[in-house]
Amino acid sequence: GNEKTVTVEYDKVFAGIKSANMYSNGKKYNTLYYATNDSTITAYIRVKEQLKEVPTFTFKVGNTTYVAPEVKEAFHNADDKAAGIYRYQTTIKVADFNPENGDVSFVVSNIQDKAGNKGADVTAVTNKNVVRVDRTAPKSQYVAILSNKTENHKYVTNGQLVRVLAAFDEEINVTDKFVLTINGKNYKFQRSQDTTKYEYIVEFRIP
Repeated sequence: GNEKTVTVEYDKVFAGIKSANMYSNGKKYNTLYYATNDSTITAYIRVKEQLKEVPTFTFKVGNTTYVAPEVKEAFHNADDKAAGIYRYQTTIKVADFNPENGDVSFVVSNIQDKAGNKGADVTAVTNKNVVRVDRTAPKSQYVAILSNKTENHKYVTNGQLVRVLAAFDEEINVTDKFVLTINGKNYKFQRSQDTTKYEYIVEFRIP
């Protein structure tokens, strides 16, 4: 009779996770990403084989948890595609997550290859990235204006130096927009030397 050859692939071990990462489209300082109300958070895992179905990504900040509504399968780059390394990625909106302030953690679960071999949950990134949610605007604590006039700091004359101090309850992102404007001229603030305070200083001289 007719014969038919069937190839059976024996697979009893989950191949493993290549890497895991999380980041935000907000401000970045080295490996620290800030996420605010209008930010997104992206997390992905790279797996050494194709999974039976997309895994579940659950994010957490404090007591608030959020399950990503959509996870996509793709290749990270051409080299991964050639090596058969699959990427499973999700991007969520902070506004949908609606967490309190704090560092974001995540768990990737329901990891299972096509043969049914289960992988352990992924609970941390494999690099040093940290995503921190900060949805609260900085609050001003005080503003002080002083001169270098020795007998009375409240009064200045021509040629004297004026110093403006502004303190906040958290660190400020010092940009070209963080300025003091006097008579149409901008003076840029700098962090003061007192590292125990979030104090910023600008100096200018009276013409």
